Amino acid sequence: KMQKKTFLAILCLSSVFSEVRIQRPINSSVVRTQSVEIEIFCDEAQNPCGWLDLDGKTIAEVSSHYVSFIFSDEQGMREGVHNVTVWAMSQNGREVRSHTSIFQFSRNFDVSVFGDVEFILQTPTDGQLLFSNPQLPLQFAATNLGERQVTVAIELDGDIVKEIKPKTSPLGSATVTVDGLTEFETTIRDVADGQHMINLVLFDDQTLEHLASKKFVFECADWIAPAHHLADISGFDGSDEKSSLKDVAIGMLVSIGPKTLARTLMSYNESGLLGHLGQLLIFIQGRDPLLWEIASQFTRDVYGFHDPIGKGNAWFYLATACSVPFLALVEEDFVLTVSIDEAVLRLGTAASLLGAQRVDVARLRHQLRPGEPLWVERSFIASDGKVDGTHLLHYLHFVPLPDRVFSEALSVCHRFPTFLCADGQHAEYTNNPVMYRTYWLRDVLGPHLARDDYNTMERRVASWWRSQAPPIRVAQGQGVFEHERIDGERSGQAGSRAKDEDDFDNWDIESITAVARSRL
Repeated sequence: KMQKKTFLAILCLSSVFSEVRIQRPINSSVVRTQSVEIEIFCDEAQNPCGWLDLDGKTIAEVSSHYVSFIFSDEQGMREGVHNVTVWAMSQNGREVRSHTSIFQFSRNFDVSVFGDVEFILQTPTDGQLLFSNPQLPLQFAATNLGERQVTVAIELDGDIVKEIKPKTSPLGSATVTVDGLTEFETTIRDVADGQHMINLVLFDDQTLEHLASKKFVFECADWIAPAHHLADISGFDGSDEKSSLKDVAIGMLVSIGPKTLARTLMSYNESGLLGHLGQLLIFIQGRDPLLWEIASQFTRDVYGFHDPIGKGNAWFYLATACSVPFLALVEEDFVLTVSIDEAVLRLGTAASLLGAQRVDVARLRHQLRPGEPLWVERSFIASDGKVDGTHLLHYLHFVPLPDRVFSEALSVCHRFPTFLCADGQHAEYTNNPVMYRTYWLRDVLGPHLARDDYNTMERRVASWWRSQAPPIRVAQGQGVFEHERIDGERSGQAGSRAKDEDDFDNWDIESITAVARSRL
């Protein structure tokens, strides 16, 4: 408590002297994102305006009115509690003022050290696709409740359907895990097929204070392929890589960029790839009408919720919706960049390696034409050639003969076409184009993907990925997909800025398709 009072005093002092302030992260907040953004506003146009300290160490100068720094693992931003302070000197150089923010960085759903009450979903997860069941099991937990007596009101599609108390032990006390989570469990009856939204609202029984709330969506359907069907890969002829790809599906996640989406899908269609595949599934974040219409020109299997869900949740949805044994996950900005014969051979070989259980994952980004940005190469150059052992399989994009350079970690596991293989410790999880056995993606990796709040999934899954024993086996061949974005830019994807500056908000599908065709 004394520590908090000290920090509050610093903040009050800073509000009087407004020359410099930290906009983000907010004091006493939990940052649950892939990396930490530090935003600083400086009212005086001095150069430098001041300097920035992180955990007592000076890390940067503040040289403009607005500065933003991004810190991740590479910059030493580890999970835990951090102190960021920005210092500013007056124009006469006689006075120094500061603004401090204390924050907690966590990608792993650690309980807030500041006492914040939060919900953690267990079943169902946000955006989950479930087999039809009129009796919906609902499990979740809440943090930092302590000895408070609480009630959770459960709203289904806007109507309160139930109020519940925490789970109790045989002694009648609330069930609290070793992580300090208070558990809740119930069943919602008469849940029809279709998409639904649940809103959890937590109240203190004594004060009626609203402590926390959380909304999430899910879908129930009776057309989901059973897991045992997907696990049976005996029908795939692994001895013939040139065989039909009817056991292979592409699952595409679409976030932004109608021109990019049209161009990517046309590259699949005009090459003839779609005619070889067993299934094309497309998930549209936020059900954007134009993106939905473009996707519907190429497949009937178009999905999405009205509100965006986490990337990992969307991958999990596609894995559940897939009805064939092998699923290649791609995003909307990965075009097919090889001939149809090469595509069938390389995709078929990837499925063969997966079907024979020789690998768990087969990467599909093109070896020589990966497209920009290629973050591993940028990091390699920026660090003056420092090798990152967790990404060695990525190095085949820019290091000649990588299996000889890194012979202790990489090996040739298939020839004609060539595939290199590595354990997961040297081939970290990636959202780049990758093929999986569908049931492995759904049952083994899926639960880790599904715990996504839209920002934490990739690095959190990477930590789990590296620690598996026996290790996850990853293959990478010459690849078939190249990263190329025509319009739109995802947050955090510097280097993928739109090539066209014209306004396409009011374009119809024919205009966008025409532009995509000219690009092709």
